Amino acid sequence: MLALQKNILNHFFLGKLPGNVPQADAAQPQTYRQFYQNFLQAYPGASTIRQAKAFLQQQLGWVAKQHCDLPENPEDLPQWMQQHTERTGYAYQQYLKSRKQGAPRRYFANKSEALLFLQHVEPTKRVDGSWLYGTLQSWHDINCHQLIRTYLDELGNGLSAQNHVLLYQQLMSKEGIPLATNLPDEYYHQGCIQLALGLLGQDFMPEVIGFNLGYEQMPLHLLITTYELDELGIDPYYFSLHVTVDNAHNGHAQQAVEAVYAMLPLFKERDEFYQRIRRGYMLNNLGMSTEQIIERIDLKEAITDVFRHKAVVGQFAHGNYCRLAGRSINEWLADSDQIGSFVDVLEETGWIKRHENPENSRFWHLIHGEKAVMFGVFSNAEQQIIYDWIAGDWLNSPEAPRIRRYRAVHRHVEIAPSQTLTIQQALNSKNADLADLAQKLVERDNSEQAFYLLIPYLAPSLHTSVVGLWATRQFVSLLNQEANLPVQS
Repeated sequence: MLALQKNILNHFFLGKLPGNVPQADAAQPQTYRQFYQNFLQAYPGASTIRQAKAFLQQQLGWVAKQHCDLPENPEDLPQWMQQHTERTGYAYQQYLKSRKQGAPRRYFANKSEALLFLQHVEPTKRVDGSWLYGTLQSWHDINCHQLIRTYLDELGNGLSAQNHVLLYQQLMSKEGIPLATNLPDEYYHQGCIQLALGLLGQDFMPEVIGFNLGYEQMPLHLLITTYELDELGIDPYYFSLHVTVDNAHNGHAQQAVEAVYAMLPLFKERDEFYQRIRRGYMLNNLGMSTEQIIERIDLKEAITDVFRHKAVVGQFAHGNYCRLAGRSINEWLADSDQIGSFVDVLEETGWIKRHENPENSRFWHLIHGEKAVMFGVFSNAEQQIIYDWIAGDWLNSPEAPRIRRYRAVHRHVEIAPSQTLTIQQALNSKNADLADLAQKLVERDNSEQAFYLLIPYLAPSLHTSVVGLWATRQFVSLLNQEANLPVQS
């Protein structure tokens, strides 16, 4: 059984294909979203691995033609990182100075725009750290431990309160932000790259190292996003956590540079290995950037999308006595192409009074409040979008309510520590998957078998589950034993 599981890891998780498997279906024309869903499977098959390899080679071909700002000599990486850190820090201080002098927020004019941003970057945040998944199979190589520990940090080392993907899911849930079902295909591009690197980590290790080097450097947009989310009353912890753990002194940024030196060959093929690192670094430039996503946010388009989703049911739910511009509400909602015009008609007929306090709009009272006729139809996030679109310029007036910073309101909130289970508790768990994994760990013969039992549960699609979190903690303890570090209980 264990030999079979290791074989599955080699062949399907990490891109080592059996020689007798036909190669004809390696590259099939699909959208980024389809690639994304395929690469995120818990148990990707040989065909998916071939698709990932063809996809990744295509992406690397694209970036090979672009200018790379990494130094030609790897010995210059520390200076390059320091200069990047200084530029980012200076730019952020200039941003803070401008804000203090009265400049408006740079990214989000209102809370709705921030919520829409969180929704639109979710496909990438859902696979945070996934590019390093393939490094786990190199647990026996001390030189690879820096990369492995970075991945384990992304997984919170098995603690739900620190698992980056779980933190983002909790943020989405807290704000009532639904998963976007109709994002343009390009929003899945960067996530595809990260997942493909994770699936092919053993064959594309230099590219993984290079991508990690670029991704872990502190970007200006992360600092500004953290500041403005807090300012708008949204929990910024997911983003501030990345500010702290990615620092250039002893955080992931510094560790990414150290990983280059740890894995770079001393003599043979050193130059070729480093050039592959540089190409992997360039993969960070593909897909939608944070700034591009923010620039595309449009509240009118967002409110139209909200109405369009509600119209699926709403077109059958209204009476015919209320007519706007000669059409009943049901007639307006039955034609998805006319939803935008319906929003305009609500404004033209006075149901919505834009750039005023939304309390002055009759439509707002229909959807907001415990006694509202349409109570419960719109989520909190959807109501926020409608509120901010109606309010418009009024939000900048002295009469508009002041938003308190999230950290000012929640400064003294205590977070309960994550619960951990011993092997015996896991054996007795009502979670069948957890109990089964614990039983297999008890029966294993050596640490090598334990590592190969655990690795699949640390996959991007599984590590946030109960069994995935527990498996991560077991993996951390085993890795500490291999490195002669204190064992994690």
